Amino acid sequence: MGWPGGLIMIITSLGSLSIFYLIFGFNFLTNIRLRDSFNKVNYQNLSATRVIGSIMAGINLSILLIGVIFGLMNWPGSGVMLLISFLPSFVIAVICLIKHLKNSKGYIRTLSRTGVFLVLGLILYFCPIVLQKIRYRNQPKILHAYERYYNEPTNENRKLLKAELNRNIFSKEKLNTKYKDSI
Repeated sequence: MGWPGGLIMIITSLGSLSIFYLIFGFNFLTNIRLRDSFNKVNYQNLSATRVIGSIMAGINLSILLIGVIFGLMNWPGSGVMLLISFLPSFVIAVICLIKHLKNSKGYIRTLSRTGVFLVLGLILYFCPIVLQKIRYRNQPKILHAYERYYNEPTNENRKLLKAELNRNIFSKEKLNTKYKDSI
């Protein structure tokens, strides 16, 4: 069904990247090294809009990454976080594209990062069942329960989905084959 520790690795890596963009997004997106960030000379070539835009892009990428984590883990609240970060991400991507087409250097980094995370977020927001179809391709009962829950998110369908997941996780055949050496 998955790699052992894969979920922990996804949460840790994307969460760390989110914290990185939240704290150091300005430095990373303006190409200013961390040790040079307290030197006034490095900011003379940057406009106020570039500084504010880089700070907002870092915060937005952080929120977008948290939404991606929630979407990959199928946790509630992913749709809200992704939806909140779509509009600023789109605006940032358009501004960076226009600046890049005018031959301004330094915007391609922001454009590529925003674009990649925006596409991933859009896929998770508009096609959440696709990930579950890949994950549970050999378990049609669980897949059917997910489809019912996504099409009609009622409490009854949520209980049906939870029951199918528990039935799959704690099935006797699976437990016997997984832990046969310890019996």
